[in-house]
Amino acid sequence: MPPKYMSGSQKRKKKRKIEEMIQRQARDINKYFFSNKNIVAEVEKTVDNSISREQDNELDENEIDTKKETWSDDPGKWDNIDQKVRNFLVERGPNRDVINVFLKYSATMHFNVSHYKRILPNGEESDRRWLLCSVSCNKIFCFCCKLFKKQVTKTGYGQLANEGCNDWHNLSRCLANHEASKEHMECMTNWLELERMLKTNKVIDAGVQVQINKEREHWKQVLQRIIAVVQRLVKNNLAFRGSCEKLYVENNGLFLQMIEMIAEFDPVMKEHL
Repeated sequence: MPPKYMSGSQKRKKKRKIEEMIQRQARDINKYFFSNKNIVAEVEKTVDNSISREQDNELDENEIDTKKETWSDDPGKWDNIDQKVRNFLVERGPNRDVINVFLKYSATMHFNVSHYKRILPNGEESDRRWLLCSVSCNKIFCFCCKLFKKQVTKTGYGQLANEGCNDWHNLSRCLANHEASKEHMECMTNWLELERMLKTNKVIDAGVQVQINKEREHWKQVLQRIIAVVQRLVKNNLAFRGSCEKLYVENNGLFLQMIEMIAEFDPVMKEHL
């Protein structure tokens, strides 16, 4: 099997060539008219061509893998996605390392990494794992909707699933509307199911349906317990909330306290918490 990644020597050689190229073009007037992403892309393209010439035009497996990884990190380049491409991207997963490095040195991208986190009503943080940026077109995309979209009917949803969004002034509202949409939730479900199947090497298997049914039954049981707690509190006209809305803290209200108590004896609720 050929090596999957570039060797240390090849990485250092490519890095050295890029640094030399940037130094030679440091006073180039074009940098005042073109964005940084175009310069970086042009430098990398030149270095790749140089490396290819030095290898007597022979295809290097490491070079191919590197270009594949660069493409897979940029959702703006994902067109005509078939099942094989979808499986590859889901198995690799959304990668933010490249864009985070680019944002650190870029003056053109207006995206803030703080949008990767969603602040819940109780103050806790939730990771927007589905959110990705495109260096090539300076827009944001939804990883799962880009891969599993069906028919786009909403403008806000369609932007993150198709052409991308760069409305930086209204980005928070755009993200909130997108993640609350029914289409996004369906794509999230398809993404997580395919990801789980790929991890177990069972893309098409009857056992998958068994797992899905088991998951559905689990959530059904959780819902039954929550409804029972709600009915009991309502029947006795008791307040749900306390001064805090987090689990396992003082004064978090009767609802959460009853859920915590059930979890002490019930394995279903314990797993849920």
